[in-house]
Parts: sequence; structure tokens; C-alpha cells
Amino acid sequence: MINEKRTERVNKLAVLADLDAGMTGKEVAAKHRCRESYVTKIKKGRVLPLALPECFKSMDLPHQKFAVLSLEGKSGVDAAMEAFEMTNRDSAKAVASREKKTEQYKRSITELMNIHGLTPENRIKQLRKLVFSQDGNISLRALDQTWRLDGSYQPTEINVGISYNPEALRDRMQELRQMLQDAETIDI
Repeated sequence: MINEKRTERVNKLAVLADLDAGMTGKEVAAKHRCRESYVTKIKKGRVLPLALPECFKSMDLPHQKFAVLSLEGKSGVDAAMEAFEMTNRDSAKAVASREKKTEQYKRSITELMNIHGLTPENRIKQLRKLVFSQDGNISLRALDQTWRLDGSYQPTEINVGISYNPEALRDRMQELRQMLQDAETIDI
């Protein structure tokens, strides 16, 4: 039965629905006439859950797709181009930058990560394992990530505010002009 040549494709959503219903991988594979390893591959490749996060109810489809594509690892520009069907990379860059700053996007990413088991506690445990890794490169990168997360690095931008008194500035300019005129009139 399994070795027969397949003529139809396996419906991945049906496989995921059967898994969510409590069927084992072996039972699902037999039902859909595929290998158990393929069922496992479908299960592991699942990014968008069948039960969507609460915040997705208030988002339209392109915004949902942008959040999922970002979580899958696409760059902001690529995710925006695909989700919002854009052709101009500069416009996509602006849209991605704007979208990633919204509370709705941040909330959707957090909820999707929690659904997939990437809770803050699990991420901290994994980061801790990486910090104490035997491989020096991995350990240094993990330390770098912890320093970024806790804000140990200096900010890349420093905002400098200058306040001045316009009247004092005018008086000082007048004083400098007078000194310049006095210097021109002195003969040496």
C-alpha cells in the first residue's frame, strides 16, 4: 500500500487536523497513504497553527501573513513584499519598518511564539545552554545576544539637545562685531 505510486497529493491541513484530533502519526500515515516520516515532516514544518492567536482576529490577512513570514525567518523587506504584494523594495522596507513598530505586530509575534512553545522561559533556558556551550563561537554569540537583550551596549544614536537664549546670543554677536571693528581700526 505504501509502496504504490501516489497519484494524488497529501492534504497537509487534513493531516494536521487529524493530528490535532489525537490520532498518532502511524494512524494518520495509514489514513492518508503516506509514510510516517512525511507526517512528522508536516508536523515539524507547521508554522501557522490551526488555532490562531487572539490578536489575529483584529488583523487583516496581509498583516497576519507579514507576522507569520517574519517569524519563519524572512527579512522584513521580503516578508512585506510577499504579504502586501509589493514590487518596490524601498517601499517594502518602509512598510516593514512601520509594521514592526506596531503593538499589534509585537503582540502577534509573542503569541505565535508562545503557541509554538517558545515562551520567554524556554528561550532563556536555551540561551543559557548556548552561553555555556563548549564551542567558543557559539558561546560568544550567545553572550552577545544576552548583552543586546539587556541593553548593555551603548546606544548607537545619542540625542543631543541644545538650549540657548536668543537675546544672549544677539548680545554676544554684537560684542564680537564690535571687537572686529576695533581690531580693524588699530594701526600697527
